[in-house]
Amino acid sequence: MTTTPSFRRTALLLLGIISLLTACRRGEDDPFISFIPRRERLAENWELKVYSHSMETADGINIGFNDALCDTLAEKGNMVTTLSSDHLFGDNNLEITYTNAVGSQGTTRNFDIEFNYFIQIDRHGAYSVQGEYNYYDDIKKSDLKGTFAVENEKWYWVDDDKDKAALRLMNFPYIDAQNLVQYGVPVLYVPERIFHLRELRKEKMVWEEYEDYNFDKSYQSDSFTAYDTVKNCVRTEYIFHTKQLEARWEFAPGNPQ
Repeated sequence: MTTTPSFRRTALLLLGIISLLTACRRGEDDPFISFIPRRERLAENWELKVYSHSMETADGINIGFNDALCDTLAEKGNMVTTLSSDHLFGDNNLEITYTNAVGSQGTTRNFDIEFNYFIQIDRHGAYSVQGEYNYYDDIKKSDLKGTFAVENEKWYWVDDDKDKAALRLMNFPYIDAQNLVQYGVPVLYVPERIFHLRELRKEKMVWEEYEDYNFDKSYQSDSFTAYDTVKNCVRTEYIFHTKQLEARWEFAPGNPQ
């Protein structure tokens, strides 16, 4: 079968158009073909509809000596502090479970919060957020309510406008269980936050976050003498920190009432 020059030109033109249109598809769940650039799809008034967030951290320290007689301050031992939090939001209801433990002893608090979260993003690199919360504090035995907002803060593509796969938002009001437990407010303003932009279409926007961080290091003291008699003592300190986080934010077009 032979092809004519006209057919080949038409085929190349169609391939070029498809390549141009699919170039706008950056997230795993983006539309396969879109006539609207990702920046234009991002510029919208959005309402948080579904949110899930799970985080676990552990900080530990272990102190030991090469000779038990060198432990003049009774430092030898192991101490591990763990924090865990789970967030689940839907239908304007935010449920949070927060656990703080030292060793095998810990406390858990549960919160049931009326909550809403709106974000307005413009195509020129500015965004604004506003929201409200209302819940009963079982320790203070009272209802606590409040609002949160930022105006005309900055957002950037993480990759300098090339790939458009992730967002960096400055002074971002982040939903935070630890701030809720410490100060009674379920939102913490963080200097910046990065989100993977998994899905972006006219009727839906999805952010995702993942962290899997591990750090450990050992420190060893110089040789010292304990009680003026025990020579060549060495103190060893081992520290570690781990963090696992997974979160998903789902938005739909919407404005505050």
